[in-house]
Amino acid sequence: MPQETAKPQRRVRTGRPVLACLLSSIVLLGACEGDNLFGGREDGGGGAPQVTSLTVPDSIRGGDVLDIRITAAAPLKVAKFTVAFRRALLKDTTVTVATPLTEVTQDVSIIVPDTARDSLLVINVTATDQVGKVSEIRSDTVRVRDASAPSVTAAIDSTTVTAGQQVSISITARDNVALDSLGYLMLRPPDTLKRRMVQVAGGPRQDSLLFVDTIPADLRPTTIKIVGLAVDLAGARGTSDSVAVSIVDRVRPSVTILAPTISVSGRDSVEVKAQVRDTVGVSSVTMVGEGVRGDPELGTDEVIVRFRSKEFSLRRRATDTLPRDTVVRRFLQAVNDTVTVDSVRFVVTALDSAGNSGTDTTWVLVGGPIVRIESPPNNQSVSVGGQVAVRLNVSDPLGIDSLRVNSTGVFASTKFTFSPAATDTTFETTLAVATTTQDTFRFVAQAWNTKEIPGISDSVSIIVVATAPSDTEAPTVTVKYLSPTGTQPRLELTDTVQVEVAATDNTGGSGVVRIGFTVLAKSTGLPDTVSVKSAVGSVPISGLKTQRFTLRVRDIYTEVNAVFPDTVPLPDSLILHLHGYAVDDSGNCAVGVDASGTRRACATFRGVDTVATTVGGLRQVIVSVVGRTVLLPSRGTIADAVVDTTSSRQRLYLSNFTFNKVDVLDLPADTFFSTGVLVGSQPWGMFLNRRPDGTGTDTLIVGNSGGTNVSFVSLAGTPREAVSRRLRTPNTTLYQLSISVEQGLTRYTLTFIDFSDRPQFVAQDSTGRIIYSTVPTGSAPDGTIRYTDTDPDNNPATGDTAEVKLLFNDGAVEGTDAASIVIANVDSVETFATAERTGSDVIQIWSHIPGRPNRILQTPQLPIDQAIDSLTDTMRVELGNLGILRDSLLYFPYSRRGKWNVDEIGMSDTTFVSASGDRGVVAFGEGATAPTGRIILWDAARASVSDEVNVQDLIGNASERVVGVGLNVDGSLGVARGEGAYFFSPDLRLQGIFTEGLGTGGAGAALHPLHPNYFTASDTDPTTVAFIGTGNQSVKIVDTIHFFAVEELLIRDTVVGPLRASPAMAFDRAREAAAGLTCPGSPQCTAVKLFGVTSAGGVVVINVKEKDLVKP
Repeated sequence: MPQETAKPQRRVRTGRPVLACLLSSIVLLGACEGDNLFGGREDGGGGAPQVTSLTVPDSIRGGDVLDIRITAAAPLKVAKFTVAFRRALLKDTTVTVATPLTEVTQDVSIIVPDTARDSLLVINVTATDQVGKVSEIRSDTVRVRDASAPSVTAAIDSTTVTAGQQVSISITARDNVALDSLGYLMLRPPDTLKRRMVQVAGGPRQDSLLFVDTIPADLRPTTIKIVGLAVDLAGARGTSDSVAVSIVDRVRPSVTILAPTISVSGRDSVEVKAQVRDTVGVSSVTMVGEGVRGDPELGTDEVIVRFRSKEFSLRRRATDTLPRDTVVRRFLQAVNDTVTVDSVRFVVTALDSAGNSGTDTTWVLVGGPIVRIESPPNNQSVSVGGQVAVRLNVSDPLGIDSLRVNSTGVFASTKFTFSPAATDTTFETTLAVATTTQDTFRFVAQAWNTKEIPGISDSVSIIVVATAPSDTEAPTVTVKYLSPTGTQPRLELTDTVQVEVAATDNTGGSGVVRIGFTVLAKSTGLPDTVSVKSAVGSVPISGLKTQRFTLRVRDIYTEVNAVFPDTVPLPDSLILHLHGYAVDDSGNCAVGVDASGTRRACATFRGVDTVATTVGGLRQVIVSVVGRTVLLPSRGTIADAVVDTTSSRQRLYLSNFTFNKVDVLDLPADTFFSTGVLVGSQPWGMFLNRRPDGTGTDTLIVGNSGGTNVSFVSLAGTPREAVSRRLRTPNTTLYQLSISVEQGLTRYTLTFIDFSDRPQFVAQDSTGRIIYSTVPTGSAPDGTIRYTDTDPDNNPATGDTAEVKLLFNDGAVEGTDAASIVIANVDSVETFATAERTGSDVIQIWSHIPGRPNRILQTPQLPIDQAIDSLTDTMRVELGNLGILRDSLLYFPYSRRGKWNVDEIGMSDTTFVSASGDRGVVAFGEGATAPTGRIILWDAARASVSDEVNVQDLIGNASERVVGVGLNVDGSLGVARGEGAYFFSPDLRLQGIFTEGLGTGGAGAALHPLHPNYFTASDTDPTTVAFIGTGNQSVKIVDTIHFFAVEELLIRDTVVGPLRASPAMAFDRAREAAAGLTCPGSPQCTAVKLFGVTSAGGVVVINVKEKDLVKP
């Protein structure tokens, strides 16, 4: 640190103001002609010279320059000065005046050696004139200060301490002269926390002092520095190197539970309130409410969770300062449980930023009544001798036995009983003020249920005054939008706008009795229409009340067309202006239009609705979009959606993956069936069957991905799974036989390949076969495509067992290696070594008669080719007996030279399935990206799968996933949704691409349900379109002849799963007729209904209008 330096001060001993010429020993300024202080005498007859002034500083530091100014006068002119230094410096200096004058002022400078320390410098000056006369000696002294500061070291007993801890600080110093004082600085740069100096006795040259001090208690974890100080008798100050000290927090936060104190209901949420303190700051708080059942001494104790715990941070932003003393309150939600406990232990734990925790625990009775004071409001003023209106709400499922109102010194304690016991009641009474003391009193209410378990209300304050003032002040009102949030959020017509109006009456006011809101809505789609919606909530008298209101978007449009709001052109922007108002019991009214609480005068709009007089309301812009999103009534995850257009049903089936059921939405009634249809584990894909006679559907087929089975739900009457029909899918295995020759003998090595058997998406072809994909799992990472024939012998009377086969084609076999043979479509294979290895190995193959798993077919032990031929011949005979030789490719054993290519068979991600309208073609779209997604087609007529085409083959991008697939009525055109939409023909040749505006993250693709044969279709036909889900919360309508966007339907959420399309239903036509529309034929008529699984966890139902399909 820098040394302290005193600024030299000059002293003038004697002298008088004269006109002189200033001379310097360094720079000669020259003489001034004509200057003669002695009357012009310049001969030798004058007197002796005289030093009239000597100017020196009071003190100087060793090593610095000493400046001296001398003034002398002589009748015979001053010729020179002689300066003699003594004591601290022994030196004489003579300064000759360049031009002698009768009066001369001379500056003399000399460097004082730094060895001259803490001593006195004596300066003797004489002046000599031109004839050698010498003046008397003029003397003065200068204090030479010590230039060397003391050396200091500092030490502390611990370099890691806590705030408020006592520490020992040792300071040691040395000085060449003598020490005056020792001390230290406690620093938190740039702030000085403490400075302490102590004088040492006797002026020693070396000394040590031990200081005991306390670290400031309010320090948060940081690093401080200790710097030792020493000052010597010359005033020089020395400092030590700093010692870094880490301040850590080891002090636990203190926690005091303030509520609850006596009892809680256990049925509702309970307010837990606690005061938390910490010297550094509380970072988070955890609240737990639990009961204990059993005896700890017997080891039978069990903790029962009665309230959902909450953990929350007290730092909203990283820059926030943690509170050191605050009261926190949260509501813990009760947990429904059949286990009962008589008391609950509430535990509040506070955690500080250093990880220290503090806890408080309180036990309260559980099951008591819920008691709420609705009147009087907090801090209500009442006059001496007046009355207070009391209104309480009390509830308890066991019944309220009695109620007591307590306010010591204000009311007489009064107990009220209920006969019969009420379970939920509002109690009102008027109590007279029984005190003449003007003061503030606390007022509480307590109730007991029929089991004598108490419940107590929060308290309110009553202010007793000589005369209660009249209430002329209106309440303060604030408003805000609770939902939706964000910039121009999209809402469906059935969505709601939720607003909150909060009203606070003035202290001592009469209390809020009515609270409401008015929304003025301006439609940009209908510029001449202003919609007004208003609602009023009946609010109990209280100091503060918050009321939430909801407003359906559909209701905003009722003034446009009350019968059929769907006639509004969508999308449409609505500009909302929100006014919230409140009226107190004295009739004072105020309107709020923001969160500031600024009171606005009340006025009426159209003579009915209350609004602010001079300003607009709180503004929010929403975008009304098409569609209605359906969420599962019991929540859960929707995996697939299927629409039933049968006029007697008109339903939407949703597979509830979470709760193992299918939820059923009655579309005309817009309500769910009270209970879903229970099916197998984790239902995923669904498909409606077609009766064998082609007259309609009567069964919903459900793939259960949590097991290895398929459910069949009967749709006659109340839907219910026909459990006896549940299809248990068998394991299907592929075999690989390696052939080697050892010493002229053939050796076989057999391996098998297994796949996931758990159904995913499912479809049914025109012959009634069930085609489904299987879901990849951790243990079986490859899914597959399976074929199921529920009636292999085409004779329902025989009750034969369903057959399940793994679908593949010749492309699944690599090479033609004669040393390797693949085998499929058999039950099992086993190799045998001949006795004592004297001959070649042989093989035996097992299968069964289709539909009759107990009718085993097996070959003798033969060489592989002979075994295959043997089983083929046997199967041909059996198939002929059954009359099903047409299915020979599926039931004959399959073998080829080469090796299985598992990547060509296995599906490593979600595999989407879609069937053509006539069910003649089923398309599979694989969502994998490694090695690539694929499109595979099942041809029902030929009972075979196509050579799959990679997405790379269609679009030249090997990394694309297939996230949607669709087919037209006859399967002549398909669409695959990857990063773009890719249209393909039955031979898997690319016909067109559409990518514009699809974005990322979207899924789903479907063709118009009436899309005609692709090769004969007209480009003016409105049915030659596809519907493509985008990542931009919309569905694109794309022309399938020229591949351009016909229209884009904005929706609320993003389609992330299957997208289905169906024609308009009977109930659509009925509603359109009621709205005065002639359908089909009107632009607002529904042409197609879309159903897509969305990012909101629901299914969006979109009515595509005829106007949306009009092509340019």
